[in-house]
Amino acid sequence: MLDRAMTHRAGSADLPLHGGRVPEWLAGRMAKLGAVIAEAIVREYGRDEFLSRLANPFWFQSFGAVMGMDWHSSGITTSVIGALKRGLTPLEKELGLHVCGGRGRHSRKTPDELVAIGGRVGFDGAALARASRLVAKVDSAAVQDGFALYLHGFIVADDGKWVVVQQGMKDATATARRYHWHSAGLADFVEAPHVAIEGEGQGTIVNLTDRRAAPARHASLDLLGSVGPDGIVREVGRLEGRDAAPEEDEQPLLPHLVMPAHHDVRPKDVILRRLHGALAAAADRGPADFAELLLVPGVGARTVRSLAMVAEVIHGAPHRFADPARFSMSKGGKDGAPFPVPLKVYDETIRVLKYAVVKARLGASEELAAIRRLDVQARAVEARASGPSFHDYVAEEWRRSPEYGARTVMDDAALVGRLVAAQFPHWAHLPVRPVAMDGWDNWTFHLGDTMKVRLPSAEAYAAQAEKEAHWLPRLAPHLPVAVPTPLGLGRPAEGFPWHWSIYQWIEGEPVTRADDGVRLAREVAAFLSALQAIDTTGGPPPGAHNFNRGAHPVSVYGEEARRSIDALGSAIDGAAAHRLLDAAAATRWNGAPVWVHGDIAAGNLLLRNGRLAAVIDFGCLAVGDPACDLVIAWLVFAGDSRAAF
Repeated sequence: MLDRAMTHRAGSADLPLHGGRVPEWLAGRMAKLGAVIAEAIVREYGRDEFLSRLANPFWFQSFGAVMGMDWHSSGITTSVIGALKRGLTPLEKELGLHVCGGRGRHSRKTPDELVAIGGRVGFDGAALARASRLVAKVDSAAVQDGFALYLHGFIVADDGKWVVVQQGMKDATATARRYHWHSAGLADFVEAPHVAIEGEGQGTIVNLTDRRAAPARHASLDLLGSVGPDGIVREVGRLEGRDAAPEEDEQPLLPHLVMPAHHDVRPKDVILRRLHGALAAAADRGPADFAELLLVPGVGARTVRSLAMVAEVIHGAPHRFADPARFSMSKGGKDGAPFPVPLKVYDETIRVLKYAVVKARLGASEELAAIRRLDVQARAVEARASGPSFHDYVAEEWRRSPEYGARTVMDDAALVGRLVAAQFPHWAHLPVRPVAMDGWDNWTFHLGDTMKVRLPSAEAYAAQAEKEAHWLPRLAPHLPVAVPTPLGLGRPAEGFPWHWSIYQWIEGEPVTRADDGVRLAREVAAFLSALQAIDTTGGPPPGAHNFNRGAHPVSVYGEEARRSIDALGSAIDGAAAHRLLDAAAATRWNGAPVWVHGDIAAGNLLLRNGRLAAVIDFGCLAVGDPACDLVIAWLVFAGDSRAAF
């Protein structure tokens, strides 16, 4: 049984409805930063506090903004839920937190995911699956506000406590409404259950969950039983046109966030004294707590300012998030509002915060304490702190964007269009648009309906395009499923410094946790067996082009691993770690080198009708030790599926 005295809707938000997608260069970073912020909150305040924050629409919007997502749009909901699902899944056992559901078809998998997780960790998954369905029904049927639900995220802890964040859209007004539920405090699923609803007023709506609607709920059931559906339709027709305005009455208000329609961040959207407090705290605490970071050329001091705003998301009280736009001043926004996303600063922020969390796992909390001091200092000085005007701050960020490696989504599609038009003019008429789910090593775009364009995202991946163009046509005939078909190899141009590729588009869906694991394991094993059986003559050995996948890992990374063990000092059993590394160093692949894919991961396996249809992304292709292709046994498979693999 669900504890009916311990669940309620927590709040809501109204947001402009935006389409588009989050490119992988941002989505991957959001997953990393979102996970490390979540872990910091759990370690500092516990799981219950993290769930409580997710239930607050103001904190949730600020959380998305500090990660570089568009500060005011409906896309924050989808991207934050997606980032948490991607980032926290590897930490499920350690943190005891699980993210289920998502947008569209992923939302419909939520009950099955809850039952499966309940079977693993011990809570009543069937009861939570029922809660998931009831929450969705309340916001789609009992609250008749005109918003059609399309996203349902269910975040649950090992002890069965949960938060639901779900969102509906209203095409007629181009708006979205986000609903937040929390399993702490609900007395009834159908009487005032919400913690908050986030959204702009839409006029008079039918809200059958309001306490004042109890007589209406009972009368509805009585009418249905006594008059029947046809009789109700006749009565409605007879009564149509009568003035039946309800009596005015006070209703208790939930936290309710309304985001403006304008896309640009404006001075009125930001509480400037709080921004100045964060900047002053970064200047004051930086030399004492982040001296090493300040030595990083160009981005060190800017990263401390970013950390100061992340620190407030970790430690701030609820009233601190009344202006979510202020947190976009940390990482900008993917559409360039208020400025492009500074990727170098973003990566340094993740690195520093992740280091602090890892040290905390090992019992050393000083680094996390330094993050906390940034927030304490910001609040202490904000009343007297001074700093740049809003416009000067934003102008400086734009001026230094090249130095920070900053990007927006608009930069990418236009560049691809120019490259294609110049080098493949017969395809110049085809539209270019970003793919819905991108990769990390490459930026990927649709070219018309049947092709895709891939551009390396950094110099480290630049050699992959030529390698795939040469080898994929030679490997494809020997493999049991489809692989990418190269259609053209582009040259450096238009300021883009590396070779790039055009491929045939392959339809399919990436693997998810709910897919048939045993069948998939056997299909992946058959693919790898076929790959390893192909003649390796002339194949590239492991090296920098594929991050040494297929080489002996200890011979490549052993010294770095030993330095890391020594740097951790007494935080771990260093002697035992060195012995484990020595044992790994003594192992060898005794067979002949074989073809290795190098990145057999869930995102590179495409399914159609539940069956493995294609394997993509051969950028790490090489001839070497096949052990690297077995990592999927631990990353995706478990139990029977691992045994089948």
